[in-house]
Amino acid sequence: MNMLEVGLGAVAAAAALVAYRARRSRSAERARGDRLAAELRRVSAEADSAVEASRDRFEDLARAAPVGFVEADADGNVVYLSERASALLGVDRASARGVGWIEAVHPDDREHVRAAWRRTATEGRDFAEPFRCRDGEATRWILAQAVALTEPTGAVARIVGTLSDVSEQRRLEDRVRETQRIESLALLAGGVAHDFNNLLHGISGQADVVRARLPEDSPLRELVEQIEVAALRGSDLAKKMLSYAGKGVVSVEEVDVRELADEMVRLLRVRAPGLRAEHGTDRLPPVEADPVQLRQIALNLVVNASESYANGAGEVILRTDVRTWPGEAAGRIDVVAPSHEGEFVVIEVEDRGAGMDPGSVTAAFDPFFTTKANGRGLGLAVVLGVVRRHGGGLTVRTAIGEGTTTTVFLPPLRAGE
Repeated sequence: MNMLEVGLGAVAAAAALVAYRARRSRSAERARGDRLAAELRRVSAEADSAVEASRDRFEDLARAAPVGFVEADADGNVVYLSERASALLGVDRASARGVGWIEAVHPDDREHVRAAWRRTATEGRDFAEPFRCRDGEATRWILAQAVALTEPTGAVARIVGTLSDVSEQRRLEDRVRETQRIESLALLAGGVAHDFNNLLHGISGQADVVRARLPEDSPLRELVEQIEVAALRGSDLAKKMLSYAGKGVVSVEEVDVRELADEMVRLLRVRAPGLRAEHGTDRLPPVEADPVQLRQIALNLVVNASESYANGAGEVILRTDVRTWPGEAAGRIDVVAPSHEGEFVVIEVEDRGAGMDPGSVTAAFDPFFTTKANGRGLGLAVVLGVVRRHGGGLTVRTAIGEGTTTTVFLPPLRAGE
């Protein structure tokens, strides 16, 4: 073998070695790439699993929370609505996306809610708006609160917020305001009645002195007697105002409300031909009350119910029963709540007359409020005063064209009291 052949053999061997090493390197690189790809798939799967677990945890927390959660994009379009938020609005989650949720807002509140939401999306202002939603026949009050999350540049990136049901809070606030209004009216009525009564005593006394000094045949005696009659009627008016204010004189005794109701039916049938008594139970506990004032309650409620019919002759039921407060409150307007919960004797008057607008019920119990041409507006005010004086409650259920049911709750006299 000559030198040339030896050299060519060495070159071939070197080339083969290089090729072998290149193949091994490529194989190692492929293996390393496969390992990296597998690791990336594992990490990605773990990340997806962690995201899914985090999403499930958030959904669980959102379902358990007493508030609903909302998220919107930079333009104010809702992109997420929790199940609770969907239930509060009364719409499904799909239809609430974008700006569809605004359709759930009561029409009277929709414009100011839309304007406030627009300011949050465009100017980054905090959003805090109460609004009404329909919940079947009832109205639910929702408080929506949201904040705009911004980019470093100050531009709105997204909006996050909550929805809360504040219906009960609103009802309590309305009840407090109504109680304060009634107390103010009672204070005014009581003050006016006292001053008015003092003036009437002076007028009546002076008229009595003048009449005593006049001859029996004096033509002025009739005029003086008319002054005395007017003074007596004015005194009766003052007593009614004092009853409304809860400051009238009360003669308390044990009263059988069932017997009182039957007695009032016999006395009032001439005034209300369609009147009849109805007793929910034969075993009605007695109440400790002023029977004269309880008769005032029955009289005023029955007369008011009878006058709700065009001819005054429609059916009126004077009912007695034992019920528990608060009991069934759906559709009930609480004019005055009893001083405590528990069992009460009730006097209830029901008619199927013209009925009232529920929004005007409390005004009907204001002194001097009347819808009758010849009314003085003290009948229901007196009822309210007597009820408050006895620590009872008064509720109304009514609707236009469907009649009115007024229920008075009186604390029963317990055995041994």
